Amino acid sequence: MLVPARSETARTELAGLRGSFGAVDHGLAPGASDDQSLVMQQALDRAAREGRPLFLPPGRYLVSNLTMASGVRIIGIPGRSVMVYSGGGRLLTANGVSDVASTA
Repeated sequence: MLVPARSETARTELAGLRGSFGAVDHGLAPGASDDQSLVMQQALDRAAREGRPLFLPPGRYLVSNLTMASGVRIIGIPGRSVMVYSGGGRLLTANGVSDVASTA
């Protein structure tokens, strides 16, 4: 049986998903028209606390005033997993933190 070769980038992306938890499993709804800031913040806090990446499936997530903690990793689909600023303050803050990453 022939198996297509995977690029180094694809292998890295798959490795990044291992151990992650899905935003949908945490209650986020891709494409929802309502503000999802509270649920997104809870998911980010869990990601930091557990040291696991948060996976955002394709969709738009209306959010604002998010606070990033050290060690947070967000993984999404490039150009398809989009956090949209819903207004009222700022999109996110990451003051005095380290090891914060986003791949999308």
